[in-house]
Amino acid sequence: MKNTLKTLFATLLLPLLFVGCQDPVEEPTPTITIEAEVAAPVEGGSVTLAYSLENPVEGATLSVENISAQWIHNFAVTQEQVEFVAEENLALGATSREATFELTYGGKSLSLVTVRQGTVDGTFAIEVHKVTPETIEYTVTPSNPSMTYLVNVAPKSFIEENGGLEEYAIVEADYFRKSFYGDVLDQYLQVGTVTNTITIAGAPEEPMWLWVAGVVRAADQERTPIVVAEPAYHEFQFLPYPILSLQSYSHHLESTEGGTFTLRYALENPFEAGELKVEIADDGQSWVRNVAINQSDRTITFDYDENPYSIERKATLYVRYDYSEICEFVLTQVANLGTQDINFEISVDEVHYDRVVVGCVPDNNEVEYVLGAIAKRDFESSSHNSDPTKIPELDLVASYPTFQILSGPQSGITLHNTAISYDTNWYIYAYAINPAHDAAISEVKMVEAVLVEDRPYFVWEDERVTSTEYSNTISVDNTQQTVTVKYAVANSHPTGVVVVEEPYDDVLIKDGSGKRVVLDQQAQTITFTVSANTTKRARTTYVYLKYFSSESDDYSDANTSLKISQSK
Repeated sequence: MKNTLKTLFATLLLPLLFVGCQDPVEEPTPTITIEAEVAAPVEGGSVTLAYSLENPVEGATLSVENISAQWIHNFAVTQEQVEFVAEENLALGATSREATFELTYGGKSLSLVTVRQGTVDGTFAIEVHKVTPETIEYTVTPSNPSMTYLVNVAPKSFIEENGGLEEYAIVEADYFRKSFYGDVLDQYLQVGTVTNTITIAGAPEEPMWLWVAGVVRAADQERTPIVVAEPAYHEFQFLPYPILSLQSYSHHLESTEGGTFTLRYALENPFEAGELKVEIADDGQSWVRNVAINQSDRTITFDYDENPYSIERKATLYVRYDYSEICEFVLTQVANLGTQDINFEISVDEVHYDRVVVGCVPDNNEVEYVLGAIAKRDFESSSHNSDPTKIPELDLVASYPTFQILSGPQSGITLHNTAISYDTNWYIYAYAINPAHDAAISEVKMVEAVLVEDRPYFVWEDERVTSTEYSNTISVDNTQQTVTVKYAVANSHPTGVVVVEEPYDDVLIKDGSGKRVVLDQQAQTITFTVSANTTKRARTTYVYLKYFSSESDDYSDANTSLKISQSK
C-alpha cells in the first residue's frame, strides 16, 4: 500500500516539475520612431519633431535627458511630438554648430537626436555697369545664393558719421521695418544675383558708396534686423550735370518761303550714355519737320515750309540733353502779305442767361474757322491780357474746347458754356485755322454780347399746391388715390427737356411700367398714386423735376421739388 501511494504521488508531481522548469514569457520592448537628425533654423525659434511609440508600457513616460548644449532648451513632450526652442545663430562671423539630446522611456534610452544649425555667411561681388549724373546701374552677386541682403546708395561721409557700414545697414533695415507704410522690409530684401538701377540726386564732387549687406530678421519680428554677412561697397561719384545752351533762343524768318535752318548748341559735361532730344511743340508741327541732330559738330537742322497765310506764325522747339535743363527755341515766320486776309461778319441773333445764338459769314468760304465765346472777365485775365492773338494759343490746346470748328456761312449757332454762365458780358470771336487745326491763319474778329436774365424756372399751376420760398407742398388724405399735378416752365428753350427723378420710398405705388411718377411733357403734368397710410402717423415723400435746355446738356437749368404730405 505504501508503495502504491508513493507511486501515485510521484506521478502527480512529475507534471508540476516540468511546468516549473519552462522559461518565463518576455514582454515586448518599447521602441520609438523619430528622426535622428534635425536642422534648426538659423534665425532660431521653435523646432518640432514628430514621433511614434510602439509597445508602450503602462505608467512609463517619454523624457528628454542629457542635453549637450544650452542653445537648445524649453523642451516639451506630448503624445505625438517633441518640441524645443533653438537660439539664433546670426552673429557676424558665427560658425555652424550641433547639439544632441537623449529620449528615455521608463528609465531606458530609446534614441539619440542630433540638432544641427548652420549660419548665414558669405561675401558679395559688386559690378558697376554705368554711372550718370543721377543713376548707377550695378549687379550684385552673393556667394551664398540663399542669403537675403539690402543694397542702396548713400554718401560715404554720411555712412562713416553713423557708425560705419555695418551699423548703418542695421539702421537702414530698421527704417524699412518702421516706415510710414508699416513693415516693408521684406519688399526691399534681395535674394540671389540682382541687376538694378538706383536713381538719386547726388552731388558730383561727393564720394558715394553703393553698399550691400546681408540682413536677416530675428525669430522675434519686432527685434531689430541683424547683419549676418560682412558688408561690401563700391565707391563712386555721380557724373556732373550736363549744361546745354543754344546759340540763339529765337529767330525771325523775314521770308515767307520755305527752307532749312541750322541751330548750333553748346554742351558741357557730356557723358557716354547721354542723348540730345528735340521736340516740336503743337504750334509748329504742321510746318516744321525733318529734324536732324549731329552731336559731333553740335548742330540741329530742320526744314520749314512756305507760309501761305496772311498772319505771322511761330514754331517752338524744345531741346534737352539727359538731366539738363530744357532749352526753348522759337522760330517766327513773317506773314504772307500777298495773301488776302480772311475777315468774318459775326451777328448776335439771340442772347440768354447762359448762351448766345450767333451767325458767322466768312469772306472766304474755302477755309475752316473757329467760332467761340469767352467771358469778358476771362478775356481780361492774365492768361489773355485783353489780347485777341492769345485766344488761338489757348483754344487749340484745350482739353475741353468751348468752340466749334465750322466752314462757310453759318446761322443759328448756339454757344453754350455753363462754366461761365454767371458772366453777363461775353465776346463772340472767329478766326481761320490751317488744315491741321493747330494754328490760326487770320486775325481774330470779335463782337460783344450782353446776356439777359431769362433763366428757366418751374411754376406749379395747381391750386392744391402751396408754394413758399423753400418748398412746394400738396396735401392728401390717408386713402389710396391717384393725383395729377400740372406744372409749367418759364423761359423754356425750344429744345428743352424735363426729367423726373423717381422717389425710392414706397409711399407712391409703381405703375405697370415700374414707374412711381408718370411725366407727360406735352400736357406738362406729373401723375402718381399714393398708397393708403396705415402707419397711424403722417408721412411725406418728394418728387424732383429737372429742366435741361437740350437733351445733350450735362447740367440742369432749373430744379424744383414737390413735397407730398399725407395725413395719418
